[in-house]
This record gives sequence, structure tokens and C-alpha cells, in this order.
Amino acid sequence: MIDPEAFHDAPIVRLSSEGDTVHIEVEEFALSSVEMCPPSRISIRHCREILRDGVPVSEMTAESEDGEIYGIDRDAGGVTLSIIWSRYEPHAEWSVTYRLVGARLDVTTLWSTGEPSVPEDID
Repeated sequence: MIDPEAFHDAPIVRLSSEGDTVHIEVEEFALSSVEMCPPSRISIRHCREILRDGVPVSEMTAESEDGEIYGIDRDAGGVTLSIIWSRYEPHAEWSVTYRLVGARLDVTTLWSTGEPSVPEDID
């Protein structure tokens, strides 16, 4: 079981939405200052509503080519993601908080072939 409160430093490779599900593939992520986990897919399912900094949006989309998850929090009402987006020309960096209402979260480790392994539920 992965503790989402320990999850951080996860560079985003791909972000996609399908219906009420958001998939985020990350290069790797840290669970502590010494424990790094392999490339993985974060699936956030059963989203009833998505809020971007408190404002409803129709879907969650990548805001830049470079993004990093620096925090995940979950509670009975859903999942909250904190992401830093960066742009290099001209340089800009901004943080966004997404609230996925009613959602549940699981993480699937990706093998080197890019194929998923068995999902690990972190709810």
C-alpha cells in the first residue's frame, strides 16, 4: 500500500482524461528522501467534478510540457493534486491545485516496455 501523503517529486510524462477518469504517467516518484519508485501510472477514477484552484473545469489537461506532482492528498470527499507547471521560453513557473471530487486513486507500476503491471490501490 502506497501512502499518498509521502508521494512527491513526480515528473509528469503524460496526462489524459477519459470520461470520469484522469490518467497521469510519471517518470518516477519519491516516497521519502531515499526511496524512489519506478515509472508509474496514476489513475484517478470516478471524478464527479474537477476543480482547478477552486474553479470548476470540464477536464484536467496539461498546462505545459513540463509538470511535476509535488503532493497528493486524499480524504472521504476525493483527491487533491498539487502540480508545478513550468515553461522555459519565456521562463515561467506556476503551481495549481486540482480537486477531484468523489474520486479514488490507484497507482500502476509501468515496466520498461511501458506495459502496466498489477495496479496497487492506495485508497
